[in-house]
Amino acid sequence: MATLVAPAQYNPALFELFLLYDLEFVPPTIGPGRPDNFPTRTAIAEPMNLSFNQQTQALADFNIPFYVERQPAGSNRITTNLKWAKTSDQTERRVEAFLEELLMLIKNKVLTEGGNLAQTTVYWFFPASMTPGRVSQLRADWQLLYDRYIGGSAGRLREVSESVAPFYYYKQNPTLSASARPVINVDIGGGTSDVVVYERNEPKLLTSFRFAGNAIYGDAFSEYGAASHNGFVRKYADRIQTLLDSQSLGNLSDNNRRILDTNRSEDIMAFWFSIEKSNDVKAKSMLSFNGILAKDEDLKVVFVLFYSALLYHIARLMKHRNISLPGAITFSGTGSKLLTIISSDDQMLGKLARAIFEKVYEQMYDTSGLTLFYERKGPKEVTCKGALMQPANSRPVDTEAINYVYPATFNDEFPALTYADLRKPEVIDSLLKETNAFIDFFFAINQQFSFVRNLNVSARSLVIAQQELRTHLDTSLMDGIQRKEGDVAAEYSGMTDALGAPIEETLFFYPLIGAINKLANALA
Repeated sequence: MATLVAPAQYNPALFELFLLYDLEFVPPTIGPGRPDNFPTRTAIAEPMNLSFNQQTQALADFNIPFYVERQPAGSNRITTNLKWAKTSDQTERRVEAFLEELLMLIKNKVLTEGGNLAQTTVYWFFPASMTPGRVSQLRADWQLLYDRYIGGSAGRLREVSESVAPFYYYKQNPTLSASARPVINVDIGGGTSDVVVYERNEPKLLTSFRFAGNAIYGDAFSEYGAASHNGFVRKYADRIQTLLDSQSLGNLSDNNRRILDTNRSEDIMAFWFSIEKSNDVKAKSMLSFNGILAKDEDLKVVFVLFYSALLYHIARLMKHRNISLPGAITFSGTGSKLLTIISSDDQMLGKLARAIFEKVYEQMYDTSGLTLFYERKGPKEVTCKGALMQPANSRPVDTEAINYVYPATFNDEFPALTYADLRKPEVIDSLLKETNAFIDFFFAINQQFSFVRNLNVSARSLVIAQQELRTHLDTSLMDGIQRKEGDVAAEYSGMTDALGAPIEETLFFYPLIGAINKLANALA
C-alpha cells in the first residue's frame, strides 16, 4: 500500500488512519515514477452518503482518486468517465470539483516553482464529438475557476481540440509534412476517436465517432455493465486474480475483486492495464496486460478488425470528399496503445494501412508510400505537447466549420441523413449492406495480406470471425441508434423536435461495436 508512512511500522490501530490519509488527501508527491501521476482518469470520489441537496466543495466533499487503480476506495463512491456522463446537477458538480482540484494543483505547482500566476497559461482540451453546448458549459467552468485560482491576464486560458494538437507534435519530425500530400491524425481515446485530415499543413476535415478503446474492451450498448458477457473479462479474470495472489500483491488483489464486482468491463480493463505501473509490482512483464494480449493469437483478430474498420471508414470518407491518398497517418490518445497489441513492427502496421487505402481508392501508392507515426510510450502526452508546439500566431481552429459526418451508406445511396431518416427501412437496409460490404472487405484484405503470417492471428479465430461477425448486426445497429437518440433528445425538447436534425456521427460503427463484443465473447 502506498501511504505517506508505511502502516507496518506503527501500531496496527493506526492502520485505518493511514488508509484514510490515502483516500481523502492529495498525495504528497505526484509525478513520474510515483504511485500517483498524470495523466489520470477523469474520475471523482465522494462519500457514499453525500447529499446533493446541500452545498458541496472540492477536497471537502469530492477529491480526485489518484489511487483508483491501485487500492480499494473504502467508503467512497467513484464516478468514472466524467467527460461523457449524462448531464445532471450531480454530474455538473462532480465535473466542477474535478476541474477545481486540478487548478488548485496547478496553482500550487506554479508558486512552489517560483512562477508568476499572472503569466501562467493553461490549455484545456475537448473532444471533437462533444456538442457545442457542452463545450460552452466547460468553457464557462474553466474560466470561472481559472479566474478564481490563477487570475492570469486575458487570453491565457486557451482551449484546443484534442484532435488538432497532436499534428504539431509530430510535425517536428522533418519527414512529416502535409504541404504536398494529406496527413491524417487519428486520436483514439476511450470513448471516441477523432480524425483530422491536414492539407497544406492546415486542418481541412474533421470527423468524430464513438468507436475507440471501449468499443473493444467495453460492454457494447449495455448501460449498466455486462462484464460477465465480455470475452476479455471471461478469459482473463481468473488468471489475473491468480497472478496477483501468487505474488502477494494483496492490495491490488483486493482492488481487482472489488472492480470485478462492479461488472463494468471498461473499469476492469482500465485497472488491468494499470497494474504493471504499480510500484508494488516487481515482475512487470508477467503482469503487463498489454503484453499478455499481444501474445494472444485468438483475441488479436478483434484488434485487427478494429484497426481495419477505422482505416476503412477514414479512407471511404476521404475518397468521398475527393481528397487524395494520404502520405502519413499519425496516432495519439491512450487508445492508440492497441497498435502495439496488433504488432510490434511499425512497418507491418504501415503495410496493412497501405493495403486498406489502396483497395478503397482502387489506386496504388507511388514510391513515397504511406508512413505511420505513433508514440509507444505516453501517447496521451502527445496532445499536450502538440498544443505547446502550435505556432504562436496560429488562429484557433473552427472545428464546427471543418466538421463532416459521413453517413457511410451502401454505395453512398444516402449522402446525408437526419434522425427522421433512421425510421425508414430502406436507410437501415443500406447501412447494414455497408457493414456487410466492410466484412467482405476485411476478409478480402486477409487473402491479400494474410493476418496469420504477418500478425500472428490464429487461423481458428478467423474461422470463428467468419461465423460470428454477420450475426445480429441489425440488433446492434438499432441499439446504437436508440442510445444516440437518447442523447440527442436530451439536447432538444424530446426526440420529436430532434427528428429534422442531421445525424451527429456516422452510423457505420454501430453494428461493428456489437459484432466486436460478440466475437470476443465467442473467442474467450
